[in-house]
Amino acid sequence: MKKTLDAIFNMGLPARDIKNANYVNLWIFIWVVSMLGSIGLIEIGREAQWSYFSALALSTIALHTLIGVIMVFVYKRFLSALDEMERSVQLNALAATVGVVFVGFSSYSILEKAAFLPYLKFEYILMAMSLTYSLGLIIGRVRLQ
Repeated sequence: MKKTLDAIFNMGLPARDIKNANYVNLWIFIWVVSMLGSIGLIEIGREAQWSYFSALALSTIALHTLIGVIMVFVYKRFLSALDEMERSVQLNALAATVGVVFVGFSSYSILEKAAFLPYLKFEYILMAMSLTYSLGLIIGRVRLQ
């Protein structure tokens, strides 16, 4: 249990890596808030039939995309600054995430087309990616300890 808690709370990582991870987490949080804000503004604008709805929608989408691009570059910088072992843990977690999403949701898509399952919301894919990545990090760090 101690190993798992240490993995969750980044115990044993160098202070520089923890600082960089927190910076990445900040940008991820900003990106999520921008997505929620964009969706909220777009829904409000559509319901209220604002005359400038198209400009608002395009502006919020552009801002969200810009924040996402910055987040990707911050994460790339974070990866390049890590030591070899932690970089390996990160890349293995990313590989697991890609595998789960491709295999899991391609199968779900087929089942959806066959009318066995309901329409898949994109939010579920994001949640599955986040959970798989987090579990991959924890498992990788526990194995290294």
